[in-house]
Amino acid sequence: MQSQLINKNPIFDEDFKIKEVRFRAMKPYELPVAFTDATMGPFDKYSIASIRVVDEDGNYGEVPTFASNQHFFEYFLMPKLFGDKREAYEKLFHRLYWSIRNEGFRGAVSTALGQLDYALYDLAARRKGISLSAYVGAKRNWVKVYGCGGSLSYSQQELMDEANSFIDRGFDLLKIKVGLNWGKTIEQDVERLEQFHHALNGQLQLALDANQVWTAEEANCFIHKVKHLNIAWFEEPCHSADLIEIEALCKDCPVPVSYGESEKTSRVFPSLLRAGVTHFQPLPGYLSSMDEYFQVMKLAADNNIQFSSGGYSHMNCQMLAAGTESMLSEFIDPFNSSLERYLKTFPKIVDGKLVIEESVGSAFTINWDLIAEERRIQIDKTWTKADFDGIGAKVN
Repeated sequence: MQSQLINKNPIFDEDFKIKEVRFRAMKPYELPVAFTDATMGPFDKYSIASIRVVDEDGNYGEVPTFASNQHFFEYFLMPKLFGDKREAYEKLFHRLYWSIRNEGFRGAVSTALGQLDYALYDLAARRKGISLSAYVGAKRNWVKVYGCGGSLSYSQQELMDEANSFIDRGFDLLKIKVGLNWGKTIEQDVERLEQFHHALNGQLQLALDANQVWTAEEANCFIHKVKHLNIAWFEEPCHSADLIEIEALCKDCPVPVSYGESEKTSRVFPSLLRAGVTHFQPLPGYLSSMDEYFQVMKLAADNNIQFSSGGYSHMNCQMLAAGTESMLSEFIDPFNSSLERYLKTFPKIVDGKLVIEESVGSAFTINWDLIAEERRIQIDKTWTKADFDGIGAKVN
C-alpha cells in the first residue's frame, strides 16, 4: 500500500541489483553528561553504526543503524537481498519482508529491515543525482525542532542551564523526563516540574515523557496535578504495548497523549488512534519500511493530530520535510549534539529549525575516516552475493 501524503512514493518505480553491503559500528564514546529517564539509565556512552548498500553500478546508500542489528542483517536479510538480476523494488521488498515473519513484525528484526529499506531510498536518490529529501517529495529545506532533555539526574540548575542552551538556539518547546524513583514519588515529580516551570518564566513550553513507568491511574493522578502548567503533550505514560491501559489513560487525560516511538509496524497506529492517542511519534527506519512511515504520517494528517519523530534527528528530519510544516523533529541534546563531531555533513540548527543543506542523497554522512583515525572502529563487515550462494532458500 502506497502513501498518499506525497503524490507517489517514488521507490515503487525503482529496481535494484545489490552488489555489496557494508556494516560498520564504532566503539562507544563518553557522553559529556550522563542521562537518566524513568525506566533506563544512566546513559553515559554513545555510538553509531551504519549500513551501506551498493548496486551493480557503484551507487550507494548509507543510513544509521544499531551495532546489535548485525545478526539480523547477516542471518535474515542478506541471504534474501542479493539477486541474479535487477528486479523491481516491490518484488525485492516482498521477499525481504516475509523473510522475517517468524521473528515477528513487531521485533527488532523489523527495524533492521526498515533501516535496510531506508538505505535503498538513499541509494535511489543518489542514483538520480538529487537529495534524499527531494526524492521523497520535500517542499522545503527545514523542519521545526523541539528540545529533549530534562534528565531525572539533573539538579534544578542543570535543568535551567540546559533550557537556556535551547532558548539560545531558538527553541520554544522542551520535553523533559518525569517519573522519579520509578514513578513512586509523584509529589516529588510535581514539585520538580512546578519549580522548573516557574524558573522558565514562559520562555519554553513543556512536554513530558514518562517512559512507560506508570499505570493509567497513576499517570492521570500525576497529570491532573500539573495540567495548569500548559503541557504540550504527555508521552508514553503507560506501557507502550498495553492498549487497554492507554485507552483508559486517554479517556481522562486533560492533555494530548503521544505514543509510537516503540512501534515497529504501522499497523498498530490505527489502534492507537482508536484508543485516544492524539500525537504519533514513529521513527524513520524503526518501522519495517519507509512507506509504512509515510502511511503513519498520512494517518496523522488525515485525522488532524500531531506528528513528530526523533532518533537520529539530523538524518530523520529529511523525511519529516516531506510532511506538513506542523510536523516536528525531536533533538535529544546529550546524544545528537555529541555525535556531530563524528559527522562529515549534517543539518544544522538555525532559529529553532533543522536546516537541510543541499546534497546528493542524504545530507547526513558519518565521518568514518575520523572514527578510524581515533581507532574507534568496532565492526567492519562486508557481504556480497558469493557469501550466500546456495543458502538463501534455507534461511527461515
